[in-house]
Amino acid sequence: MFEIQNVNETNFQQAFNFLNSVPSIATIDNEILKNGVIVFLQNKVIASISFEIFDNVGLIRYFVFKRDLDNIVLNHLLDALTDNAIKMNIKKLICVADNEQIEDLFKEFNFKTLDKKIFINEEEVSKSNFSNSNFLFKDI
Repeated sequence: MFEIQNVNETNFQQAFNFLNSVPSIATIDNEILKNGVIVFLQNKVIASISFEIFDNVGLIRYFVFKRDLDNIVLNHLLDALTDNAIKMNIKKLICVADNEQIEDLFKEFNFKTLDKKIFINEEEVSKSNFSNSNFLFKDI
């Protein structure tokens, strides 16, 4: 049976270790991880999602899950993250989709394509490493 939990003092190390086992994650920001939600299966973390706060916007980070995880569980995970965001006065969640599969997944969860110019560190995204990525959002 799956169990979804907010990242807290009790499970923080398990969440950290799960993300640390992912080769593509070079560093883990503890403050961002603390905004997260994790999924347990038989006392083992199998999914994680978190957000970084920019004013009233949450930029989704650390969205990692086992490939065979059902979309229903992922939807519950995202609902729990949304609940956290609301409690923190976040008005919008944004994600960066660097491939079609992730974009389709977020669209399934009612995210919409963000069509305006986006800047990261004062650089327009179209001129950055994210030039081939799509940005999606969900008002909450």
